[in-house]
Order: sequence, then C-alpha cells, then structure tokens
Amino acid sequence: MRLSLYSAVAFKNPFGLARAFGIASSLGYGAVEVRGHSLDTPCIEARNVNAVGYDMIGPNTLDGSGAGDLLQNLRSANLAFSGISCYNPLTLPDGELAGQCIGKFREMIDFAVAMSIPWVRMIGFSEAPIKGVSLPLAEAKRLFVRRMKMLCRYGMGKKVGLLLENGENSIPGSSTETLELADAIAESNLGIVFDAYNAVFEGLDPLAELKILRGRVTCLHVKNARIRSPAADDYSPKGDRGFRWTLLTDGDIDYRVIMEEAVSHGFDGEIVCEYANPYKGMSRKFWERIPDPWTWAEDAHEFLSPYMR
Repeated sequence: MRLSLYSAVAFKNPFGLARAFGIASSLGYGAVEVRGHSLDTPCIEARNVNAVGYDMIGPNTLDGSGAGDLLQNLRSANLAFSGISCYNPLTLPDGELAGQCIGKFREMIDFAVAMSIPWVRMIGFSEAPIKGVSLPLAEAKRLFVRRMKMLCRYGMGKKVGLLLENGENSIPGSSTETLELADAIAESNLGIVFDAYNAVFEGLDPLAELKILRGRVTCLHVKNARIRSPAADDYSPKGDRGFRWTLLTDGDIDYRVIMEEAVSHGFDGEIVCEYANPYKGMSRKFWERIPDPWTWAEDAHEFLSPYMR
C-alpha cells in the first residue's frame, strides 16, 4: 500500500504543485495524484468552462523546461506521481466532435507517458455529456464501453493504465454499475477506483458498495464530510442536501470500518487522500470553512499510516 496526496491541497497557493510536493514530502506521503488540466471540449462554447488551478497540468500546458523542472522537483521530494485525472466527454454521439474528444484523451495518455504517470483516472461521464445532448442511459454506456476499450488498448502499448471511478451524478454511480462497465471493457490495464464519499453523495451505503467490489479495487479515494440540510452554502451535488468538508477522522464515514473491509479482502493498492476538488460550484463561504490543507493532510496521514504494509 502507498499513500498519495491529491494535488488540490495546493489550489489556493500560488506555488501550486511545488506546495503540494512540500506538504506530501514533509508529512511522509509517497506520491501525489495530480489534477489533470481539463481537456477543453472543442466547438462547444466560446468561453472556457472547465476547471483551472495552479496545481493542474496536462497536454500543452508545460514547455520543456516546465516539464523538466516539475519532474526534478518531484524526485527531489522523494515522491512519484500516482495518477492524473482526466475530464472530457466520452459519451457523445458518433461524429466529428466525439472523435476530437477521444483524440484529446489520447493526448493525455501520451502526456502521462512523458511525465512518468502510471494511471489516467477517467471520471465525470453521463448520458448528458454536453449542453443540448441527452442520450438513453443504455446508449451512453454502450458508447462509453467502446471508447474506454479503445483507450485502454492505446494505453496498453505505452504501459499506462486507465482508472474507472464511481462518481456523483455520473457513470458509473454505483459499484454494481462499476463492475458492469469494467466487465464489458475487459482490458487488463483497466483499474477500479472506489471513492467512499462519492457513494454517500449518491445516497448509497459506502461499506455495502465496497463489499460489492471485493477483490477488484485498484485504488481507494478517501475524503470526508458531514451532511447538512438544507444545503445552504455547502456542496450540494443533488441539490437537496448540503455537505460540509471535514477532516478525514471527523465526518459521516467511519474510515476504520472502510479500511478494515479493504484490508480483509487483500487490498494493497494506492490510497489517495483527496482534499476538496475546488471546481464544483461551491460558494465562497464553503472555502472559508473547510479545514486548512496542511492540517487536513496531516490528519489523513496519521490516521492511515497504521494500515500501510
């Protein structure tokens, strides 16, 4: 097992990934999972509507010296990249736009090769991939499976794996759906991420969802929050409940139970400690109330370290 720190801990710091490396290295993390710079969907809107942040990288966002400096700083901190997230529609109807988006995913895989990143984490897919397009769920899944299979095969020759994660308001939204898709894709370099709190967002029992995936989890994402109602100034992916971020040891999920279950079925992969993603429509008050990044990362590391083996 290895602990990895999500780069969003540096979102509000002008030194970006250098700050994330500093926190991770000082606290004893072994790796950093980096937020991938969003791959702009071409020809959709005149303005950029995708996430930004000082901690994000991706194709065409680094020049040669930037890439070299980044890797040198990473190695100097005795860290590695554990993975990079990737957001871009994969459920568009066949056509030119869908082809362009798939091409951008290939660029991200190539970028992962260049930056020694072993996994590209795919997330954020739905039957409504862009404004004005809505597909039957079965059709969206069919397109998703076909394209994920294609991208897995592209990454296989480059020794890059693709990670499938359960998400809120997205495909897959449950562990049953995760297994359905993974079994249909059926490629050896496809891994499964289980995010316990994403299951809570969907109104599911995280322990029951983890049990469904028994023996199939490549990577665990851990974060915590408390449900509040009404939503007020909190994060509310479903609109009717609010979630306020907490320390890992102080939220709705008892991670002792989650970790005991994971260990009981032989989980020995990456654990990514996921500080709040800063591009999900949160209010300013949300950011004023969440735990300090260093304090949050320290709490997560202290809690999880006894499980490392």
